[in-house]
Amino acid sequence: MIDIKAVGANIADIRRKNNLTQEQLAELASLSTNYIARVERGEIQNFSAINMLKIASSLDVSIDELA
Repeated sequence: MIDIKAVGANIADIRRKNNLTQEQLAELASLSTNYIARVERGEIQNFSAINMLKIASSLDVSIDELA
C-alpha cells in the first residue's frame, strides 16, 4: 500500500529542490494547480499511475523516488 501523505511530501520536497512552484509543476505535468496542491497535502486517495508518471517525468525522477 502506498503512503499517500509520504508521496505528497516527497513530491513537494523534490519540487522545491528543483525551484519549481506548484503552478509550474502543474503546467509541466498538464495537471491543475489545485490537483498538485491536493497531492502534496496527501488528499488524493485514488492517485492514478498516469498522473504519478506525469509528475515524476516533470520532476525528472522515477516513480520509485516519489514513494
